[in-house]
Amino acid sequence: MTEHDRFPEFVAATGLRDVDVAAGVHDEHVRHEVYLRVLADATPPDDLPIIARVLDDPDQVMAVSAVVRHLDRMGESHPDFDTWADAVLPVLGGREFPTRRVAEWLLYRDLAAGGEPDQDRLREASDWLQRKIADNVTSPVVLEVLAEVGRTKRVRNTAKSKIR
Repeated sequence: MTEHDRFPEFVAATGLRDVDVAAGVHDEHVRHEVYLRVLADATPPDDLPIIARVLDDPDQVMAVSAVVRHLDRMGESHPDFDTWADAVLPVLGGREFPTRRVAEWLLYRDLAAGGEPDQDRLREASDWLQRKIADNVTSPVVLEVLAEVGRTKRVRNTAKSKIR
């Protein structure tokens, strides 16, 4: 376990009263739950400094996990995700996984809105994105490309079955 001596300050700034702050200093599970709660209540652009503070946690795996859950929520629901993505990318500090997730949300949203598929980008997409596209995008053009370049049998078959 790692210690996070800035956690009490973070909790105080949130106004949460039901957090065992002393436990959170030493327990990443407590911090993760608090981060998820705070990020769930945060709205753009006020979420950007919160994301930065979460990513300051010494347990980077846990911190990135909490931030990616927030990225996914924004990707699913934010009406102006493209503008928000431009603002959040510098906050991510070049961290590979969340930066890639933002790029994949941009691609997904473009394809879901009728954008033209790029075979190379779809081939290089993560399993997560390929599954999401296969399950949710209805464009026959996108599905045809995915049926050809999908990494897994499940993705290729799902795409093929939706084309028919």
